Amino acid sequence: ELRISKLNMRHGRKKPDVSDILPSIRESGLRQTLLVRREGKYYGVIAGRRRFFALKEIAKETGEVPFVPCAIMTEKDAASAIAASVIENVGRLPATEMEQYEAFKRLNDEGKALEDIASFFGVTELLVRRVLALASLDEPIRKLYAEDELDRETIRALTLATPEQQAEWLRLFQSETERAPMGRSCKAWITGGTTITTDKALFD
Repeated sequence: ELRISKLNMRHGRKKPDVSDILPSIRESGLRQTLLVRREGKYYGVIAGRRRFFALKEIAKETGEVPFVPCAIMTEKDAASAIAASVIENVGRLPATEMEQYEAFKRLNDEGKALEDIASFFGVTELLVRRVLALASLDEPIRKLYAEDELDRETIRALTLATPEQQAEWLRLFQSETERAPMGRSCKAWITGGTTITTDKALFD
């Protein structure tokens, strides 16, 4: 039995729109294999989430289980599974920076060095460091960014903030009578106008 793997970059997100690929799959079947990985009693879909949901839609329409060609990954290499999912999604739809953060962090947690992550995806190590800098943010702030409540300049500034400054900024943001600094004002509020050292200034 197949299900979406927790290692899939878009695991837990709402059901995708598959109307653009349904006609061809109905007509000719699935031509591109799903990349799956054994996970207990199930096989988790690492790459091919939209194709998987299209097949489920066809099964619902016909009452029959369609043929599902799969390529099976080793169970041991979780880092490669995460990387495969990121490549699939970034190649098809531009991933948000928060999605990149989640994927890069999981790869890093699996033991991948930053330079290896950068090389694997054909990006600079500086870009990987910038994305992973989001780890310094409190979860409520990351959530605001993921929901497009904050612009990139503000989030860059907040990666320089101490935990106490982040808590104060969040209080101001949630206040009905006060206003949290945004953009360049946020950076000035955090640094007090002082110069940021080059080891911390990832975004300058």
